[in-house]
Amino acid sequence: MDSMVVTWLSGGLGNQMFQYACGKALALRYNKKLQLDLDWFDKEGNRPFQLDIFNCDIKRCSDKDILNIKKAGKIERYIKRYIKGVNYIHEKGMDYLGPLDIAGEITYLQGCWQSEKYFIDVADVIRNDFSLAQKLDEKNSMWKKRIEKSDNSVALHVRRGDYVTVAANKSIYKEIPIAYYQECLAELQDKLGKITIFVFSNDMDWVRKNIHTDQEMFYVDCNDENHGYMDMYLMSKCQHNIIANSTFSWWGAWLNENSSKIIYTPALWFNEEKMNKNQILPESWCKVKV
Repeated sequence: MDSMVVTWLSGGLGNQMFQYACGKALALRYNKKLQLDLDWFDKEGNRPFQLDIFNCDIKRCSDKDILNIKKAGKIERYIKRYIKGVNYIHEKGMDYLGPLDIAGEITYLQGCWQSEKYFIDVADVIRNDFSLAQKLDEKNSMWKKRIEKSDNSVALHVRRGDYVTVAANKSIYKEIPIAYYQECLAELQDKLGKITIFVFSNDMDWVRKNIHTDQEMFYVDCNDENHGYMDMYLMSKCQHNIIANSTFSWWGAWLNENSSKIIYTPALWFNEEKMNKNQILPESWCKVKV
């Protein structure tokens, strides 16, 4: 096998982006090739692989190489040393582990890696990799133009759907109250004066009924679930962001290149206190108690 970094991918688009970004950054630092383990999508995943919508460095690791790496990884974890040049790094929790090291010819990453600290030193490369590989359709082009012409455009993202209907998710993620969004909108208005709000949500009916403001508000509802990445792209084109406790939402804000952007986020994302100790939230973002 060639000298390389292999990163295991799983979950929805936001999770895939974190896993890719961590692997790409490590490969760049040590001048290694990056390959992706996509077995989860073939064998057990309930979400599609989506990074091919971007200009990513997509090279799939062969089934044979994955098998050999995982065999070596199991032995390594059992006897606590490197085997056959394979460095198997398994993120057991969600805390930031500090700088990751290369040892041996092959480094295999398995985890979520939900912190910009894993890739902030190559942020420009990651932003370029996560640029869209396709042109916008007519409806999304229209929304992009409207966002760019608006005064103090604000992307407001409300994540509901499986967060409130699936018991397993409800037990993990905090349900973000209406008061959070109202507080963020009020603070932004105090800071900026007139704002123009662009709403993105998988439950737009709930938003229309529950979130109110005297500012101009548009509901961006032209993209179905299979084209949700277009919502992420449009969120990144707004000047400011109010996000949900969602990695999808996080990336919409992180990819926002406005140098004076204001990002509001729930201070606590999870119901379990120990899960809230991770470092997913950049220091510059405004953290609101919910």
